[in-house]
Amino acid sequence: MKKIKFLSVLVAGMALLGSASFAITADEVLEKYEALPIPDTSSANITVELFSGSGKLEESRDVMQYGNHKNNLVNTVFDFKGPASSKYVKTRVWQSEKSTKQDDKFVFEPSVGSVRRVNTTDRGKSFLGMDLTYNDMTIRSRLDDENTMLSENETIDVAGKKYSTYKIKCVPVKNKNVEYAYRIQYINRDTYLPARIEYYNKADGLIKTLNVESVTIINGKYLLRDRQSMVNAKTGHKTVISVKIPSVKFDADVSDKYFSQNWLQTGK
Repeated sequence: MKKIKFLSVLVAGMALLGSASFAITADEVLEKYEALPIPDTSSANITVELFSGSGKLEESRDVMQYGNHKNNLVNTVFDFKGPASSKYVKTRVWQSEKSTKQDDKFVFEPSVGSVRRVNTTDRGKSFLGMDLTYNDMTIRSRLDDENTMLSENETIDVAGKKYSTYKIKCVPVKNKNVEYAYRIQYINRDTYLPARIEYYNKADGLIKTLNVESVTIINGKYLLRDRQSMVNAKTGHKTVISVKIPSVKFDADVSDKYFSQNWLQTGK
């Protein structure tokens, strides 16, 4: 009996040592990421490119983005200018700084002729044929996941550049209406921005991978992910999102009209 008790104490002690082996916890890293400054307003011209599994360019889309940050809410609007397959489509996402529980997504599609709210059950679906879903349009709070540090110094290669990262496993424990069972985030140790995010299913199969290929500092303090790609692991289909840096305006005047339901509906 004493032997069993001793072994129990020994195992507990080893577990305690294991949990304390990292100098920083996963939640502390993600908290630093969420604390990065964001502008009060933003506008930019964006190019969205869709590539087939063989690497052939299928379509290039021209998009305007508008954003504001007021009363602890982050509003983001995307206005698709073309080509014909996506022209006049508009989508608006508002999100509380504190939790993805407090967020909403609306979309206007010309074929429907009205603004509709995106249901929770539809948020894991592809948006306009892209490799991104409606869920990808919001930043998931660390508080909605169980976060585990897997490595404090994982070296990865993104677009030919090597990064030293924190490797963190994030398993949804709240707001579970997502298209994956868990994510592996590789957080850049220098900037605390994700350099890569991998999405997995329950069988540990890779679903898709987001790579942050380029980051630009705007106004001396804002870290803008100006080129990102999402790749479908099964088909190889890829969506590349590039921000045209000369068009970027942070903390400049952006009309409140862009964040109204009326503007989504009429464009006015």
